[in-house]
Amino acid sequence: MQKLIIFIHQLIFRFYEGAHLFNMSLSLRALGQNEEAISLAKSALAIFEEIESPHAETVRKALAEWSG
Repeated sequence: MQKLIIFIHQLIFRFYEGAHLFNMSLSLRALGQNEEAISLAKSALAIFEEIESPHAETVRKALAEWSG
């Protein structure tokens, strides 16, 4: 049971890490700092893919739009 709790805690931590990175990328994009925004979004995407989050698709769409 302890291992399950640790696993869930790590999964939640990774999710929030990805969410924070993506939110920062959205802010940077709004400020016109596109290269930094894309870099952070790619990091968020890697995390979301790692944990198999459905939010990965949202980040993919944003990156496709931002990359032109």
